[in-house]
Amino acid sequence: MLEPGHSNDRATTIAIGLYVAYNVAATLTSLAAGQLSDRRSPRLVLALGAAGFAIAYLGFTRDTANWLALAPWFVLAGIGIGCAETAEHTAVAQAAPIDLRGSAFGLLAAIQSLGNLAASTVAGVLWTALSPTWAYGFLAASMIAATGLIARS
Repeated sequence: MLEPGHSNDRATTIAIGLYVAYNVAATLTSLAAGQLSDRRSPRLVLALGAAGFAIAYLGFTRDTANWLALAPWFVLAGIGIGCAETAEHTAVAQAAPIDLRGSAFGLLAAIQSLGNLAASTVAGVLWTALSPTWAYGFLAASMIAATGLIARS
């Protein structure tokens, strides 16, 4: 998405910078998300994370080579992952019996890996066969559905 307006090297540098912003947002958010999970509920924090991802993915449907237009969506996705990962781990720690906690975290990691594989496969096929807009649209719709399911549970 960045190459049409930039050289390959410049596009790579911008992409790395956007990914750094994503990770900084995730790191900072995880602290606040942990506190909110402790005070309220991991379900609320997980729903906020899924909603953040949904909005970020909708933002990514805009075809732009302007990194400033992409930056807010990377930061919002970072906020989403900071909330989601924190809430998932909190929920497992709260729900799993002490003698099964290691197995429960292992199961969480397996489920996350399978979900990532499935989502990446579908998004990759949509990206290749149709367009990036279709891929991000699918991901946004998935996160909207997840937000609704989390809110109802």
